Amino acid sequence: MSRRSAIWIMVLFLGLTGIPMVYCILTWSPAEPLRFRITRDLGTGTSSTSQLAAFARPLRELEVEVENTRGVTIQFHGATVWVPDSSGSEAPFFGQLDLSSEIPRVSARVSTGTGTGSGSGGTTAASRIMSGARSSGSSIVRTPLTVSIPSHRTRSFRIHVLEGSGPSSHAGELRVQYLWTSQPRHLTGRSLTWLRLHLPAIFRSHVPRIIPDESTTTIQLTSGPGTSG
Repeated sequence: MSRRSAIWIMVLFLGLTGIPMVYCILTWSPAEPLRFRITRDLGTGTSSTSQLAAFARPLRELEVEVENTRGVTIQFHGATVWVPDSSGSEAPFFGQLDLSSEIPRVSARVSTGTGTGSGSGGTTAASRIMSGARSSGSSIVRTPLTVSIPSHRTRSFRIHVLEGSGPSSHAGELRVQYLWTSQPRHLTGRSLTWLRLHLPAIFRSHVPRIIPDESTTTIQLTSGPGTSG
């Protein structure tokens, strides 16, 4: 084999191995990948969530659209809605998003904010609900469900909030705190879990764990039919 051929083979090898590495670096933990919008007021309802069911006040259901703004699939683990103490409200606005209440609507492109998303249809395999582990050390109540949101797609869910804590009175003040994992980290975590299950007990404690990322963002209010305010 000539020296020139060996160099080209080496360059090709480095290119083929480098592309996946660059992709993983860029998509390992993208900043604030999800965007949230309150799109509809669904009226009063009930919640099986112990944190909200314990309150004597009625609960109101809101439809929340969750948009993945990044170029990689995001595993969505859970979210809470709250108002910072500096807002001056009499009581904190609090709500928890119900991942099991996904509304079957899929948008073909990134939403433009003019409604609840374009397109219609049932929940696809790409948005399947999967089992997950409870996150430790986080203020977010992570349910044993995880929803996969493909790149530049939206999913709609229900969120239960305390009656009388309408979002219209807190416009610009609402915050969403959520747990998520990018697809590369999710797949890495599954591989590490497999190792822990199959390695001898003496080595299991040395296998690292993938902890979900936690982000905070401002929730958007979409004006339109059925939106409170």
